[in-house]
Amino acid sequence: MNLKIALLFKTFLALLLFSTSFAQTGWYIIPGITSETLYDLNIGPANFYWMIGSNGTVFRSSDAGESWENFQTGTDKDLKQLHQPTSSQLWVAGDSGIVLVSTNGGTNWNLRSPVTSSNFRSIFSRGSGVAYVVGDSGSCFYSDDLGLSWESRTVPTNENLNCGIGPVSGTSTIALVGGTGGVIFKTTDSGVNWIQKNSGISENINAFGFGGGGQLFAAGNNGAIIFSSDAGESWSSVSSPTSQDLYSIDASRQNSNWIIASGSGGIIIKSTDNGTNWFVQSTPTNENLYCALAASNSEHLAGGNNGILLKTTDGGGDPVSVEADEINPANFKLMQNYPNPFNPTTKIIFTIPLVTLSPDQNGINSVEGSFVTLKVYDVLGNEVATLVDEKLTAGKYQINFDASNLSTGMYFYKLTSVNFRETKKMILVK
Repeated sequence: MNLKIALLFKTFLALLLFSTSFAQTGWYIIPGITSETLYDLNIGPANFYWMIGSNGTVFRSSDAGESWENFQTGTDKDLKQLHQPTSSQLWVAGDSGIVLVSTNGGTNWNLRSPVTSSNFRSIFSRGSGVAYVVGDSGSCFYSDDLGLSWESRTVPTNENLNCGIGPVSGTSTIALVGGTGGVIFKTTDSGVNWIQKNSGISENINAFGFGGGGQLFAAGNNGAIIFSSDAGESWSSVSSPTSQDLYSIDASRQNSNWIIASGSGGIIIKSTDNGTNWFVQSTPTNENLYCALAASNSEHLAGGNNGILLKTTDGGGDPVSVEADEINPANFKLMQNYPNPFNPTTKIIFTIPLVTLSPDQNGINSVEGSFVTLKVYDVLGNEVATLVDEKLTAGKYQINFDASNLSTGMYFYKLTSVNFRETKKMILVK
């Protein structure tokens, strides 16, 4: 076979295989990042993605959340929220009054905590060098010098403060905080004085977020969603499609009328009309999702218990009724990689079914995951990569395979578990 015929044959084969491939839809799991609980996701001015969690966990991604770099912070405290006003400046707050500040993009972290043992749940502002931090029993501290010094600006309540947002409408002295029992307080003088506002609800408020046109949203327990169109002076409720507790709410950086919220039991809800109407999306997990990030209309992430990390590249797909079986799949399934042929990266998607054990002595069913391996082989049967080798819970997973170190040719990928084994082929064309 001469070179021209070989090239034509390769092109024909590529087109044939590509025509049978598929695009990934909906939410999928990115496994193997961490087992720590994830509490916050953020994207900064330099388009780095940040993720923080229990036991001092701090991760950064430069590829839209597909892979993550672990940063050492020098603490084992649970970290609850990250605030990034500039590309190099980051603030993190967490339990036992801890505040960490980095001025070089997360390479080094400095302990700059107020004198308190309160557990902090939120750190916020939009100004460089300026931050509020809030937590237990109305505790609030304010710094305007990168955390080198703090002033106590206690909010007049015994309720725990779970979230804050500010400034509003570009005014640096305005901020709002919210917490248990549905409390909301507002300041117009950088926290020197706080005035309580009527939220209209008694459910715990867990998160604030901006929507389109500067509209403010708050999300809370029992699916509560409220909004304000006057910088937090007054609040109204909207109809929510869930009774699950909501822990996070975030608007798309591309179009702030598109908003997502995440919460308990793997719930994710979405609005595409600035919060007027909401619908539930299918997610491949029942874990609590404490944080959500809408980087654009199509690209979202969510994280929570046991290191669960979800991503979607199509906005999360249709409402839940379309893909409800992905939460607890009935069977193992190995799908064709996409794209195929590829150069040099491709995505491999598979599902793991729910395994329910026999009831215990108390009549309670327990659920167990499955130990799976996903390996890649060349045409001679030699193993060239191990992509998964661990116990995973039920759900839909996506693995990114980078074949930069391999030569053009046909390869096979094989998913193996107890009573299941399937192999598919893929083509690397360089």
